[in-house]
Amino acid sequence: MASEVQEQLKTLREGTLPEVLAWLGPDDAKSWRSHDLTALACALTNRSTADRLEIANALLDRGADAGFVLQEDNVGALHLLFSHWPHDYEPEAVLTARLIEHGADVNLVSPRFGSPLALLAATFKYPDETFQPFYSALIDSSKLDLATVDKGGRSMLENIEKKTRFRQSLYDQLLDYRARTSY
Repeated sequence: MASEVQEQLKTLREGTLPEVLAWLGPDDAKSWRSHDLTALACALTNRSTADRLEIANALLDRGADAGFVLQEDNVGALHLLFSHWPHDYEPEAVLTARLIEHGADVNLVSPRFGSPLALLAATFKYPDETFQPFYSALIDSSKLDLATVDKGGRSMLENIEKKTRFRQSLYDQLLDYRARTSY
């Protein structure tokens, strides 16, 4: 049984949708678990962007809950998606919006990684323009709480403000967001 679960984990992380559907039944998207890992959590770490998108979208179509939290690092669906490379930003922005619609918490703070927004903002290797599809999906959700205490004890907004040398466009968008919302 343990070897079967290991094989399923590997298929979710490295396989294709047909390979996943060969063993994942119609209701398993909601119930499949290995400790605190869900099928969706594993799919979001798939090494192939195309397979990641296809599998994750199929799981969401089958009712997978994107509101899971992996206890070890207190990370959720958005942390996993944003931290696994490579990316295909436009389709993954659509997936980001779907994950939020299916329960992913945009304000979940990991002591290790911070919020999903902080995780993106700290990846200085890429400019704001690269991450803009993800920024838009987060901001357009209208669920960001900029007062949420993020990693380092600062609010989400203060955290981004400290990075304006690299994240000026994001900071400006968050100021605009704050002005339009009650956050």
